[in-house]
Amino acid sequence: MSKIDESKLRNMLAARRRYSNLGQEDFSRSWERRTNRRASEVLLKSFLAKAGLDADVLNQLMADNKHEQHEMRRFMDKQKAEAAKYLPSRYDTYRRGIDNRKNALGYLATIPAPFVSWFATLDKPFIIYEYPHFKYLGETHIESMNSWLKFYIDSSSAFINSDSTEFIFFFVWTNESPYAAVVNVSSSVALSGYCEESTVGGFFSGNSSFLDISAELTLWEWWEDPPQQILAGNPSQVLDIDVQGGGIFGQHGKSEKQNFDLNSYDFSYNNMFFIPGSSTAVFQVSLNVRYTVDDSSSDGNVTADFSTDPNYFVLCPSVQLEVLTPPPGASALAPSTPS
Repeated sequence: MSKIDESKLRNMLAARRRYSNLGQEDFSRSWERRTNRRASEVLLKSFLAKAGLDADVLNQLMADNKHEQHEMRRFMDKQKAEAAKYLPSRYDTYRRGIDNRKNALGYLATIPAPFVSWFATLDKPFIIYEYPHFKYLGETHIESMNSWLKFYIDSSSAFINSDSTEFIFFFVWTNESPYAAVVNVSSSVALSGYCEESTVGGFFSGNSSFLDISAELTLWEWWEDPPQQILAGNPSQVLDIDVQGGGIFGQHGKSEKQNFDLNSYDFSYNNMFFIPGSSTAVFQVSLNVRYTVDDSSSDGNVTADFSTDPNYFVLCPSVQLEVLTPPPGASALAPSTPS
């Protein structure tokens, strides 16, 4: 197996994250606006009690406020402009996937028929990682068909209103043949643990909490300098909870909980990944987590627990390759790259 430089891994993850977290800053600021509204409600509650004003009437007036509508429009316009800035990078990644597939199809056309594909199993990752920081990752274990990690997130103990992180299994495969290889790629993750969100109520509305978890597969052309990524489709949604605390006329505090009993999430890339002869490819299986609580001083909280029980973990057993080209040592008349 080719030696993988960890600093090179971090550089490629940093480049990927620059546009994969598009809108994260504005997303956090939108939650800050909710926090500011909660602070205003504390003052209004006292004022209304003294003045004898109808809270429902004032709530309606606030909903119709032109200034609030203008601020929302500015927020949406800014998001649109931010998205436009990252479109060239996204297009480059998309275009690279198309070019890679074109190479694969061109190469397969040169191989004499008939030919039966064969399978290679990458039965364990070469490293388990958290990016951009090792803040939540706990115990890890690497073993054939039984590699796992543990993590625990508690927004109240972390004292952070909003955060995002990636838990990553990295697999590597080297094409030992001097001829090119074309592969389809598949993998999966299984989750055992639980997630919980809770909010407290307010006068008009309570605080809010948000938790999003997704899993995805990324293919890296490690032979390029710097390595280039190919995305294997959209991430698989694992969890998406947005909880809003109620006001005095509705349900005051709220909570939601999701148990994971080895829930499995599968993903694959069947567009034929082209790997030149004597070259190495890296396969990244990621669990992406982000959360926000708009008022850390309240009793609202987000918990993602995949650690505190011996049977809590995130498991990634393997990456499976369906190789559509002859194995090393077999006769192959095709050149390493399409003409």
